[in-house]
Amino acid sequence: MEVLLWIILGIGILTHLSMKVWLAQGWKKASPSRQNVSQNPPISLLIAARNEAENLQRFLPSLLQQSYPDFEIIIALDRCEDDSLEVLKAFQQTHPRLRWVEIPETAAGWAPKKWALSQAIEAAKHEHLLFTDADCQAGEAWMSEMAAAFSAQRDVVLGLGRYFAYPGILNVFIRYETLYAAFQYVGMAGQGQPYMGVGRNLAYRKSLYKKVNGFETFRSSLSGDDDLFVNAFAEGKKTAVVIKKAGHTFSEPERRFVSWVRQKVRHVSASAKYSLRSKIFLASFHLSQIALYVALGGVLLFTEHVEAAILLYVVFLSISWYIFGKINHTVGEPALSACYPFLDILFVVYNLSMVPLGLIVKPEWKKKKKIPQKSPKIL
Repeated sequence: MEVLLWIILGIGILTHLSMKVWLAQGWKKASPSRQNVSQNPPISLLIAARNEAENLQRFLPSLLQQSYPDFEIIIALDRCEDDSLEVLKAFQQTHPRLRWVEIPETAAGWAPKKWALSQAIEAAKHEHLLFTDADCQAGEAWMSEMAAAFSAQRDVVLGLGRYFAYPGILNVFIRYETLYAAFQYVGMAGQGQPYMGVGRNLAYRKSLYKKVNGFETFRSSLSGDDDLFVNAFAEGKKTAVVIKKAGHTFSEPERRFVSWVRQKVRHVSASAKYSLRSKIFLASFHLSQIALYVALGGVLLFTEHVEAAILLYVVFLSISWYIFGKINHTVGEPALSACYPFLDILFVVYNLSMVPLGLIVKPEWKKKKKIPQKSPKIL
């Protein structure tokens, strides 16, 4: 039993650290050199919104005030029953580049958001499509950063979608898990194996969307208008990543634990439709982390070699902490680095509970929460 625990611990540490180093190397080379900004292509910014009047009132100004020279914004009003249309009409008086598409009902066999986005894409005038959500805020250079990553060879641009900072451990973990997910999809994209992106900050060509028949392959999936599209159709040499902070978006996080669990179950459910290669990598990455912590606990509890186990864990933790610190330097959230040992263990608990839930429980949309009135903190 003791020998088995040590074998599992050793394999877990070596596997997990090797994959982390590989991802870190991908992160380092992921962000492309900036293209010639004078060739900025016209951009269509697309947002699916259902009963988002308050969020549109609050966050749309940051999108309308982009410093980019040529863009339009199209809002897909998905079965809205609030004042979203009136909010858009008021904004359009001073921002004629704002347009919208009213979606009275979802077509049979389609998930609501995918149908809404498909209608917005059809209405888009431009080849280069940029996506975000109604509760997202961006700096004035965001669109420029994302557009600059396009080139004649690139069809897809992955950006980082972060969350506003609020007090509380739930918010800290949400931001940590979001950055950890970015570490994985940016790292893999940098290594020529893109597997997902986030709809809060994603861009691709309309011609690519048309070529692959849009969302048709997974149109009924409730989640995955972003990661499933990237997983199925993004190619390594044709995918760029924007890591620079000016290219990030910031969103309202869930404030209640139950709401966050429901959101994560919906997100995880999409991973069941990932490619086999993506599933194998992600399973190896997360299972190796789980295995090393379980084996470490077994060694500490059931063997006499406590000092050796602690020393091995300290070495593992030091290397992991250093890698995370280098990645976190890009986004600049020191609280996450300071709490890393605790968050790393919490992440194992998260994977042991949330992943099975996401693969078993059928996700469903719930009514949108009311956003807080106090301005959030952007790190």
